Amino acid sequence: MKPALPVVPRLFPVICLILGAMFALPGAAQTSATLTTSGTMSLGYDGIGLFGAPDASLSGTEFTLSITLDLTRLSGTRTGGENWVGNNGYGNPMFATGALTVAGRTYSWLIDSGSAYAGLSSNRDAVGMDASGKNMLDGYNVGAGAFIQTDGTTPRVVLGTDFAQTLVFDDYTLTPLRDHALAFYATIPYIPCEGCPGASGPEVFSTWFQADNPRAVWTASPVPEPATWGMLVLGAGVVGLARRRPFLNA
Repeated sequence: MKPALPVVPRLFPVICLILGAMFALPGAAQTSATLTTSGTMSLGYDGIGLFGAPDASLSGTEFTLSITLDLTRLSGTRTGGENWVGNNGYGNPMFATGALTVAGRTYSWLIDSGSAYAGLSSNRDAVGMDASGKNMLDGYNVGAGAFIQTDGTTPRVVLGTDFAQTLVFDDYTLTPLRDHALAFYATIPYIPCEGCPGASGPEVFSTWFQADNPRAVWTASPVPEPATWGMLVLGAGVVGLARRRPFLNA
């Protein structure tokens, strides 16, 4: 007499096949974009002590900063030589991750609500990305943004505005319209308390820096589409059926 299969194992392959068929439908391209910058800080101050002793100057320090945005949560209009997307203001849904490495130490953040935008401009030969909000990893308020626009003497970098490409800004001259290309800050939220340091109430410790002419690389990578997940589920269903058949024939 063949042993009866429990209900869940019996239905698992069928459920997988149904879900796979539902998800394995054509989907729009989904993309995340990353802007990685590196260079020397023109100005900077580590009040929090993220990279060493608190209250240390960061001016002249080497850094690497990476910002990644999930573009599927942003919206915008692509017109001519401009392609910019955002989340329509602070507090709306978005998803950003980032990491700043200084002197061998790395500070990372993850933001799911705040302000975000990203874009490319072939008209102005520019790239921009900005994300700010509460860091879910430590509760600090974090913001990182770059807008790199070259002047007329620099060979053009942005010739098209499709996000799914790799662009490298290197050995360029920043347009005189901008005094710096990159800025970052991390601030401990203001918490009223008795006996806090500071002559006139609690101090708000912060770490910040700016860079005038960093090297920058824009890259884009796909986010798994519904069809991709659907194929994985279909595969699980096929494997389940294949494993079930010998059991039923035993």
